[in-house]
Amino acid sequence: MEKIDLEYKVIGTGDAFLIVETGIGGSFYSWYSIIQEVQTQFTVVVYHRAGYGTSQASTKVRTTRNIAEELAYLVREIGIKDKIFLMGHSFGGLCVQQYAKMFPDKIKGILLVDSTSPNFNRLYNLPIPVMNTFISIDKMIEGNTITSQKDEDTWAI
Repeated sequence: MEKIDLEYKVIGTGDAFLIVETGIGGSFYSWYSIIQEVQTQFTVVVYHRAGYGTSQASTKVRTTRNIAEELAYLVREIGIKDKIFLMGHSFGGLCVQQYAKMFPDKIKGILLVDSTSPNFNRLYNLPIPVMNTFISIDKMIEGNTITSQKDEDTWAI
């Protein structure tokens, strides 16, 4: 595993660790309102995947396997020895599922929030024109562009 500098924050005082894996184009800052609600039950780790925020870009192809390996590296770097809870949003849901397949002995539980399906190609090819207007690539790019321009000062902490 290549050494990679990932931007992360550890928030909370709970006994169990919860790591948040954001969706494509997402920032961990957008999860602060949720973190505030659970920070006494969990110690929450939020991070930006390689190439997001101030995290170093990776030279590896952006596959769920490579992202799961980078997450495993971060868990080791932080020094988490206990089993962890993972929360994955959208594409992040695929990443946490991959992590669970690769490191099942490290998992205490998984929460998938509007997770992308492993069969997403089949879903996107269904003839549902109204839904397709909501999940079009152009709409996703537009939303991700807006989100990616926000920083810590533009999110409520």
